[in-house]
Amino acid sequence: MIPELFVTKDGQTINIDAFKGLNFTGLTTQSPQSITNYQSNKIRDGSVQNGPILFGSRTVTADFYFDGEDVYDYKLACQDIWRLLFSREPITLRESQMPGLNMEVIAKPFDVTRLNWHEMTFSVEFDMPSGYRHSLVKSDRLQFIYDEELSQIGMNLPNGEDLAYRFKQTRFKVYNPSDVVIDPYWQKHDLDIIIKGQGTPMITNLTNNYGIALNRALTANDMLVWNGVRPLLNGTTCERATNHGHIQLEKGWNDISVTGLTNIDITFSFPFLYL
Repeated sequence: MIPELFVTKDGQTINIDAFKGLNFTGLTTQSPQSITNYQSNKIRDGSVQNGPILFGSRTVTADFYFDGEDVYDYKLACQDIWRLLFSREPITLRESQMPGLNMEVIAKPFDVTRLNWHEMTFSVEFDMPSGYRHSLVKSDRLQFIYDEELSQIGMNLPNGEDLAYRFKQTRFKVYNPSDVVIDPYWQKHDLDIIIKGQGTPMITNLTNNYGIALNRALTANDMLVWNGVRPLLNGTTCERATNHGHIQLEKGWNDISVTGLTNIDITFSFPFLYL
């Protein structure tokens, strides 16, 4: 199968092969980059890792071949490529061989190898600042596990099992297929918990004992959103009326308990993160 590369910029997604004469030939993703903090002792062999090992930014390289009709095609192609790949904001790459994963990247300067007056090859190296590849959509938009537009093999999704991220019961399980713990506190990971119902809600992840609580009553018209570590009641910060807590999702299944709330409607919305 011929590989394809999709570029999302300014809200629009473009198949890069749509450019006349331009052919995407492959994408190479650098391995995860471990950031260590070793501490040594003058009277002890070796070193000890101090704190967690972090994952740094890494690079992605896309290879291209261009075959135009004349020298003017060549000049115009250079301009179109620069216009597409360079931006004041990160752009998003997605390849057809890994269709369920996005990469937010920043293009680095590159040179072309001119084969003759109308052909060239070039490789573009991109910085991927977060170090992660992201699921194409957030958890609450994942309707069909094996929809080719949303997911793929290798995303750690349980085989043949539908996943739910909207719940109306007091006890349920949330599945995190990511390669890492979803940690909105230390790692600033994207996690929205959208809460509707009546009463004073307390939500606890029994798997790791992280929990959130609102110390005032919700009504049927209220909506509480725990945006990472920031609670918003009807769009207004309400941290003083909370336990100042947050939810962290372990890898795999998380056992969630809800108390103090009736007519429950809770959504967990987060992108899946992959190394």
